[in-house]
Amino acid sequence: LVQEAVLAAMTRARRRQLHRAAFEALSARASVTPADAGTLTQHAFEGEQWAAAARHALAAMAYAIARSENKEALRLFELGLGAAGRIEPEAEQLGNELALRLEALGAQMALGRFDDIIANLEQAQAITHLLGDLRRQAGVAVQLAVTHWGCGNFSQGLAVATHAGEVAAAAGSRSVQMAAGVARMMHNHALGRYADAQ
Repeated sequence: LVQEAVLAAMTRARRRQLHRAAFEALSARASVTPADAGTLTQHAFEGEQWAAAARHALAAMAYAIARSENKEALRLFELGLGAAGRIEPEAEQLGNELALRLEALGAQMALGRFDDIIANLEQAQAITHLLGDLRRQAGVAVQLAVTHWGCGNFSQGLAVATHAGEVAAAAGSRSVQMAAGVARMMHNHALGRYADAQ
């Protein structure tokens, strides 16, 4: 309560200054460990150091997921997204957001949040399109197609898998093209289109 009262009495500029000082002091330590990533994320975010906040959020999410702290990972995900959205230039912003969205999949899967996974992958796919990264666009589309299969969205998943194959071919990625073909066969089989599932 005392800490909250002191913080409430400070101006925003003063709080930002203190968080930046805390971030810089912690970052400068020789003994910084992966366990510190969450604290670094919080101080960087409150200090409005957006690129650092997004970068440390990604590391903190990976650490939390490895420890099965999936709800904490998703809290850090939201914090990281808030920071990434304030980064300039746009290409750096989108790159950070894409990395955060892909890292969040492990926590979302562990918690069974399949609707969130689909929404997340759709956003990730839109980002890869904006970045002009055909190979990653195809890879994300394959993940989305497989998730649709797991959720029973076979017609929608078939369309996504077909698109993934087309993008992978344009990118010259034979491995992703083959993965898209497998996803397409899975959906055709689920839809009873056995001739197309060969």
